[in-house]
Amino acid sequence: MFSLEKRLINLYRIFIIIFLIIILRTFWIQLVKGPEYKEKAESQRYYEISTSYNGTIYDRNMIPLTNRESQKYLYIPRYNLISDENYYNELLEKIDYSEEKLKKYMEIEKDRIIKVPIKENIDDVNIKNTFVLEELKEYNDENILAHVIGYINENGDGIGIKKAYNEILSKGENNKLLLTFDGKNRILYDKENYIQANKNKDNIRNSIQLTIDYEIQKIVESAMESRQYYGSAIVTDVESGDILALTSQPDFDLNDIASSNRSNDNAQMNRSIKFRYYPASIFKTIVLLSALENDIDLDEKMICEGSIEVNNQKYSCHDDIVHGEITLKEAYAESCNTIFIQLAEKLGGEKIIETAKNIGLDDIVDIGLDGEVTGIISSLNEVRGAGIGNLAIGQEHIRLTPIQINNMTMIIANDGIRKDLSIIKGYATNKGKESKKFNRKEDKWLINSKYTQIIKKYMEEVVKNGTGSEYIGGNIYGGAAGKTGTAEKENGSNDGLFTGYFPINNPKYAITIVVEDIGDKSGASTAGVVFNEILEEINKLK
Repeated sequence: MFSLEKRLINLYRIFIIIFLIIILRTFWIQLVKGPEYKEKAESQRYYEISTSYNGTIYDRNMIPLTNRESQKYLYIPRYNLISDENYYNELLEKIDYSEEKLKKYMEIEKDRIIKVPIKENIDDVNIKNTFVLEELKEYNDENILAHVIGYINENGDGIGIKKAYNEILSKGENNKLLLTFDGKNRILYDKENYIQANKNKDNIRNSIQLTIDYEIQKIVESAMESRQYYGSAIVTDVESGDILALTSQPDFDLNDIASSNRSNDNAQMNRSIKFRYYPASIFKTIVLLSALENDIDLDEKMICEGSIEVNNQKYSCHDDIVHGEITLKEAYAESCNTIFIQLAEKLGGEKIIETAKNIGLDDIVDIGLDGEVTGIISSLNEVRGAGIGNLAIGQEHIRLTPIQINNMTMIIANDGIRKDLSIIKGYATNKGKESKKFNRKEDKWLINSKYTQIIKKYMEEVVKNGTGSEYIGGNIYGGAAGKTGTAEKENGSNDGLFTGYFPINNPKYAITIVVEDIGDKSGASTAGVVFNEILEEINKLK
């Protein structure tokens, strides 16, 4: 009897212990682990879609250059695609995708929901258990101003405005969309049940306004791309120093940066600020300026015999032309090498180099983009003897970026005053309002205006009667002035250059063109033609 009572007591104690364990376990599950289990359970029913838009890059007139277009996306439950063959095939047909294309997106999107871009008319197609969302595209298909806009990747590497101003531009707009599923993994279609939005407030300073003019930028890119030219084209506002257009060719696709990274054509290098070119006969402008600053008699006639020898090195005029007795103005217009080499010998390399450095050709222009390089001017020792010949005609001893050539042109067009060239106007808000303009450096007087007035007349003669006359018009637009250049390269080809401005009275635009690898063509017939097209198309905008 006693033994049975003892066993019952022990059994009761065990029962009490088990009961307490169950209570403690229940308490643990409900109060300690409860929120976690609840979240896991709800995650089976809910799916959060997060979309974020970076700040916008605008042109000078607040035309958006990024976040300009929208794209519709179809959100598809992965479960349906992998478990229902009929659903899979029906979807392929309705969205007009190949299996390979859809599988590509299935590989990208490893999550519960697969996101695929679709055509605009997708709303006309009834696709069950999917969700359509229209989102802004950061980069549009026009792909304009790629090198300036640039990009930044998850490692912080990149180029252009996107890289330089990532801290500002990343303060974008965030949206959270909560999809709700039923027990059969179907998306519920009552929007009040499945969408929650969280948008930033208006007028946040998270955007950048450029000095670029969208319409002029399109003109410049078209002029280069239609001819499949590699090189650079720049348009600047003479009065303000604003860069209105800047293109580097070849272009690269901002929507497919990976392909560009795999290429070997330096497509992501901004040639306008990173590539140095021989300025060729454009440098004769500096030789002319040096002659003016050192009181060389411009009225003295000189003789061109078609070639000249300097320390046993022969230099010829282009196409072996013999110009005969010729004035310096005519020599500049006809780009006579022998006359300018004679002029350089009179001056000496030291004075020419000094003139070039005084207007900043060995420094960066600093337009507001990272990676701009300086020009290269050889030392005095390198231009002694035969070297003075190559210096005089802009070969071997001097290399300049297109933006430096444009800056030189701007100084002349502004009668010796250097403007602070810039491509960035200031900050803007997410609603496209100006927020804060960037400070610009003060104008600086570098060249006596009496010299620039003479140089302008020489540049006008290039277009009227000289090397540019066959290819450049502009008379009905107030006339144009400039200088041609054809640079010989080590690979046996040439680069074509033209830099100038228009109209000739009260210049408004300065334009610099560099075209790479033009074979045996001239700077006038390549870069000059591009200059002329840009001139004409800009005037059509008025």
